[in-house]
Amino acid sequence: MKQLTLLMLGGGKRVSLLERFGEASEQLGFKLKAFAYELNYQQPISQYAEVIVGKRWQAEGIEDEIKNISQIKKIDLIISNVDQATLVQSRIRESLNAASFCSNLESAKICLSKKNFQTFCNENSLGIIPLAREGQYPAFAKPNYGSASEGASIVASKLEKDSLSSEPEYIIQKYIKGVEYSVDAYVSRNGKVCGISPRRRLRTLGGESVETETLYDAEIHQRTRQVINKLHLIGPLTIQFMREDLTQKLYLLEVNPRFGGGVIASIEAGFNFPKMMLEECMGQEPTVVLEGKRLKMIRYFKEVFYENSD
Repeated sequence: MKQLTLLMLGGGKRVSLLERFGEASEQLGFKLKAFAYELNYQQPISQYAEVIVGKRWQAEGIEDEIKNISQIKKIDLIISNVDQATLVQSRIRESLNAASFCSNLESAKICLSKKNFQTFCNENSLGIIPLAREGQYPAFAKPNYGSASEGASIVASKLEKDSLSSEPEYIIQKYIKGVEYSVDAYVSRNGKVCGISPRRRLRTLGGESVETETLYDAEIHQRTRQVINKLHLIGPLTIQFMREDLTQKLYLLEVNPRFGGGVIASIEAGFNFPKMMLEECMGQEPTVVLEGKRLKMIRYFKEVFYENSD
């Protein structure tokens, strides 16, 4: 059986995602060999992939290191699993074929900065939640650079707004109460949308879905395609929306040019994104899925142990 080699940047706890890549590779007649680029060995992904301990994402020379690893290990496909890793991958996508299954650097930078994303969406009529007007409370504060909802909070008054730390920088949006949706999607390198899978976020922990259910929503599908086209997005995506309770208006929240933590629900529902990526990696036309099953996913914890040496 031929071997296909995968490198996960920041694999961390993405064990289920790696397992799905393993299953997809077997379906396509390949044996999967997986590596994970991490800050240390004590990551759950180490139970299923060979960990390569490396630099922080902002470190000088990290792009050259990833390229050298890819050459030595004969990497066929690179997948970023954390926000900062998407920037690293986008910087080498033109010079390394294994890294080419991702959005370009300009798009990745826009998505990573809440401030730049707000400006881009306003300029391109993408229906993002508007900034709060002066004196409009409650409002919602988001760190300019942040992920997994870390540092985001409702501010009920000017006093609370003024008490926000000057570091990090914040954007202050109008507070909207409503239902949150995550959309998992995959776009091939030639711009073909291979699958769009909306999910209702029922419960989250640390900014990730731990309880979610898949659905079909025509408006979310249409808006997702609009976002993909405007930002020229490529590869795996997670796009978040909120539908306001009072008006039923659909607002765009953010875009992450990578797989989200709850993508397993969409994969199980029939959107086999790992298989799509591997098909394209092998030079085949990736499968297109128009609609999936309706199902509910509840995630649970599983323990991994490491012996400490004193």
